[in-house]
Formats: sequence, structure tokens, C-alpha cells
Amino acid sequence: KDSDKTSTDKNSIEMRTEVAKEATTYLDSMVRHETSYPTRVTFIFLLQLWRKTGSTEAGEYADEILSRMETVSMYQRDLKPFSNGYMLALECWHTAATAGYVGA
Repeated sequence: KDSDKTSTDKNSIEMRTEVAKEATTYLDSMVRHETSYPTRVTFIFLLQLWRKTGSTEAGEYADEILSRMETVSMYQRDLKPFSNGYMLALECWHTAATAGYVGA
């Protein structure tokens, strides 16, 4: 029964990770058109999503999201990098470390 639980947990992590990856890819399409630029809520949502994945990739994706946030903020005056984003990114790295990412 423990092996069934481990298998279910692994499948759940993989599913959440795939959803987070798909959502993150939408950032690329959002920045192509000024009317659909991502907002502060977009970045918070993505970071929270990665934090909850349980994935070893959470920290690396959080860094990528922060980088995009900083880039978008250069073109969008009302979006400045914010402390909550950086705190969530640190929590994503904690998620990665807990999941077994070496060096997190």
C-alpha cells in the first residue's frame, strides 16, 4: 500500500508540474501584444503554482518567471518588481530542495 501511495504522489507531482509548465509558456504569448501584457497577479499566480507543485524544477522556473517579470517591468511602468515575487521564488527553491533538487 505504501508503494501505491508513493506512485500516486509521484503522478500528482508530475501532473501539477505539467500544468505549471503549460501556464508558464503562456507568458511568452502574453508579451507579444501590449494589450495582453502579464500583470502582477499573473506573476504571483505562476509563482504560487510552482510553489505548490512539489517539483524539483520549481526553483529554476521561479527564476525564469522573475526574470520575465523584471523584463516586462522595463516596458510596463505600472509593473515594478515586488517583494512578494522574490519571497515566492525563495519558497519555490524550498519546494525544489524538499523534492530532492541537489544544490537548491
